[in-house]
Amino acid sequence: MSPKGEVHSSKGTSKTSWVMGNRFVQHKASGEPEASMPQPFEGLGLIGYDNIKKQHTSIWIDNMGTGIMKVAGKYDQAAKILTKSGDYSYPMTGGKRTYRSITNFKDADNYTYETYTADENGEEFRSTIITYSRKQS
Repeated sequence: MSPKGEVHSSKGTSKTSWVMGNRFVQHKASGEPEASMPQPFEGLGLIGYDNIKKQHTSIWIDNMGTGIMKVAGKYDQAAKILTKSGDYSYPMTGGKRTYRSITNFKDADNYTYETYTADENGEEFRSTIITYSRKQS
């Protein structure tokens, strides 16, 4: 969780589905434990479009912390990129960190999700990149 931190990789699965009368997308994720995680990863997110604010909003919770991350942003339809930002509780310091995510929809079966966060000096760095591919039945 720092620009000079050790790179970790793991494998996981996710299930994405429409909920609440197709007004929100629910994303459930799970991942294998690895060196930086003492337990298997579990995460749950909801994303939707706020008609009043005219932006996409989402919340995220996982078993690596106790806070609820709330972010919002815009979708660039021509580029097929959703960019959101916000802040979250950072358990390592007991404070907050800023957060920005970029979801790049490559095609109907593949997308990438990148997160950027700021360190204690306010310097932004990429903290996560996840490549998603639809499981073919």
